[in-house]
Amino acid sequence: MRENVRKARKLIGILGMVCVVSATQFAPVHATENTETVTTANTATEESTQQGVGETGAGDIGTSNTGTDSDILVSNVSISNVKAGNNASVAFTLTGGKNTKKKYEVETIESVTPLIDSASGFVKNSETSRMTSGTSNTLNVSYNFQTKDNVETAYYPVAFTIVYTRKSTDGKKTYDEEYAVTKEFSVKITGKKTTEETAAPETKSADGDISFVMKNKPIGTYGQGCNIAFVAKSDKYKIYSVTPVVDDNFPFDSTSDAYKTTHANGVARLNCQYHFVVKNNATTGYAPVKFDVTYKKNNVLVSEQKVINVSLTGKKEDKKDDATKKKSTPRVMVVGYTTDVEKVMPGEKFHLKLQLKNNAASAVQNVKFTLSTANGEFLPASGASTAFVDRIGAKNTVTLDFVMKASAGLGAKSYVITVKSEYEDTNANAFDATDNVSIPISIKDRLSLSDLETASVNVDDEGEVNFTINNMGVATLNNVTAICKGQNIKGEEKYVGNIAAGASEYVSVPVTGVKETQDDSDAKMTIIIKYENAAGESKSYKQAGEVYVEPAMDMEEMDEEAMADAEPAHSKGKAPIIPIVVGVVIVAGVVVFLVKRKKKKQLLLEQELMEDELS
Repeated sequence: MRENVRKARKLIGILGMVCVVSATQFAPVHATENTETVTTANTATEESTQQGVGETGAGDIGTSNTGTDSDILVSNVSISNVKAGNNASVAFTLTGGKNTKKKYEVETIESVTPLIDSASGFVKNSETSRMTSGTSNTLNVSYNFQTKDNVETAYYPVAFTIVYTRKSTDGKKTYDEEYAVTKEFSVKITGKKTTEETAAPETKSADGDISFVMKNKPIGTYGQGCNIAFVAKSDKYKIYSVTPVVDDNFPFDSTSDAYKTTHANGVARLNCQYHFVVKNNATTGYAPVKFDVTYKKNNVLVSEQKVINVSLTGKKEDKKDDATKKKSTPRVMVVGYTTDVEKVMPGEKFHLKLQLKNNAASAVQNVKFTLSTANGEFLPASGASTAFVDRIGAKNTVTLDFVMKASAGLGAKSYVITVKSEYEDTNANAFDATDNVSIPISIKDRLSLSDLETASVNVDDEGEVNFTINNMGVATLNNVTAICKGQNIKGEEKYVGNIAAGASEYVSVPVTGVKETQDDSDAKMTIIIKYENAAGESKSYKQAGEVYVEPAMDMEEMDEEAMADAEPAHSKGKAPIIPIVVGVVIVAGVVVFLVKRKKKKQLLLEQELMEDELS
C-alpha cells in the first residue's frame, strides 16, 4: 500500500512540474523597450542558479513532497554548444547532500527526467522523455538532445526533474516519501542565417557596444565565496543574456554559479549577480573573469566578451613546512667501474667493482644499492644483488664489489646493468637515484679445418689444396679468406665469404709449384684463415699442412724419344707395337710410383699429427 502511495505521489509531482515548466519556458522572446526582466530557472529573484544549473525551490514543484535545492549537488558539468539542427550533449553528476540541522541525508537518487517543452529550442523525441534511474546517492547523467534547425542564436534552458529519498541520520524520524527538485542547464545554440541575413552585410560585435557597471568590488580568498554584482548596459542595443566563460584560467570551482546564465527578454540594462567559490590553488593577485554577453545588433544576435578583474588571496606557505622542506637533493651516482677480466664471456663469472660518489655538500646515510637487468642478462654468482653502506661523507667515494655471472646465451654486444641508490640525508629525508652501467660481452671464436689432404703439384704447374672450414662458435665469421704459404709454393688468396655459427664451408685454395721438394721437411706449408668476428675485430687462424712439388715434366723430350723408338718399326712396314707397349708400361709405372709415394707421405703426416696430439 505504501509503495503504491509513493508511486502516485511521484506521478503527481512529475505532472505538476511539467505544467510549471510548460508555463515558464525560456525560448528567446523579443521584449518591448520598457521591459527589463531576468529569467532564471526558478523566478526573476532566484539567485542560487548554476550555468545552466538553475535550481527550483519548493514553490515550483506543486506537491507536498517538494524537495530542497541543497539536497542535490551538481558537479562535473559538460555542455556542448552546437549549431541549430545538431545534437547537443548535456552531462553532469548528481550527489546527495546532508542536512545537519534537520538531521537527514539523501539516501537514493531514484530518477532523473528531462522537462522540455515543444516551444523550446529542442526537438521532442524519445531522448527528451527518457528517464535515468539510480540506486545510490550518486548518479551520472548524460543526454543528447536534437536542436531545432529554425531557432535564433541564444542560450536555451534544459530542465531536469530529480526524484530522491531521504533517511534520518539520528534514527528518530522515518522518511517514507519521495522528494523532487528541478535543475536547469543552458545550451547555446547558434541559429542558421536566413536568406535575408545572408544577403545583408555581416554584423559583428564591438568593444563599445556593451559596458559593465560594478555594484561591488569583487575580492575573494582561496576556498571561500566571492560575490560579483554588476549591471550589463548598452545605449543602443538590447541585451538577452550574460554567461560566465569557464576556461583554463577560470579561478573558481565549477560547482557554483560558474554555469549560471542570467536571461532577459531584450533590455538595455541587465542586473547580474554571481556567487563563486575560489579554487584552493588560487594564487594571490588579480584574476580575469570573462563574461559572454548576448545582444541584438541590426536585428542579429551577436555576442561580446567582457572581463572583470577579481582580487584574490592565495594560500600562504607554512613557515613550519619551510623549515622541514628539502633544501637540496643530494646526488649519489656511479662515477666508474672495473672488471677483473679483460673480456666478459657468456656463462662466465666476473667481479664488478662500482665506484659510487656522494656529490652533495653533506653526508648521506642508510645507503642501499640494488643491481638489476632487464632480462636477467647478469645475475649475482654469490650473495645478493644488493649492498648496504651506513654512511658516505660529503664528496666521498666508496667502492662496492659484486660477483656476477653472465648468461650463457648472450651475444657479442653491450648489456645494461641498472644501479638503484636509496639513501637519506642528515634530516632523514629519503631520496633515490638510478644509474646505468654498460658491460660489453665478448664471444670466443672457435674454428677448425677438416678433410685436409696432402697435396702435390709439379713445378710451374697450378694445383689446389682442399679442406673444410668449420665454425664451432656461437657467432658468424665474416669476410673469411684462405691462403696457403710454403717455401716451395706460391699461394693465391681465396675469398670464402661469411660462415654462420655451427656451419662449415668447403674450400679449394689455388697454389703454384715453385721449387721441387727435396726432403719431407720441405713439404710443410701453413694454411692461414683470416676473418672478422662479431665485434668487428680482424682475426686469423693458422694450421699446418703438406704439399709436395714434383719435378717439371719435359713433354718435348718424351715426344722425341717416343718418335725415335717408333722409326725402325715403320721402316719395316710394321705397326709400332713395341714402342707403344713400352710407353704404356712407363706411364703405368710413373702413376704407381706417384700413388705409392703419396700414400707413404700421407701416412707419415698422420703419424706426425698423432705424435703431436699425444705430446
